[in-house]
Amino acid sequence: AQINIEQVLRHLGCWEQLRGNGGELRGSCPFHSQEGSKGRSFSVNPGKNVYRCFGNGCNQSGNVLDFWAAYHQSTLHQAALHLAETFTLQTKRTEKRSP
Repeated sequence: AQINIEQVLRHLGCWEQLRGNGGELRGSCPFHSQEGSKGRSFSVNPGKNVYRCFGNGCNQSGNVLDFWAAYHQSTLHQAALHLAETFTLQTKRTEKRSP
């Protein structure tokens, strides 16, 4: 909740190539190569904070954390820690108490 998909895509240099208006932006998928520079299989809905690629065989989709994990090829846990570190986000750690 501390970061949105636009902030992440801007940080990674993926936002500027997206085009569209309204609630959906489209562009080339950052997860797979597309012929030409006008690929539009990648869709982002900033209002809902989600993305999806409709490219043949790609089918990546999810929220900000899913995107970060897929982009960096990491687990969700690793991605959460890396995302928090990169954007200096507050983390809440809970310690398990011994009985």
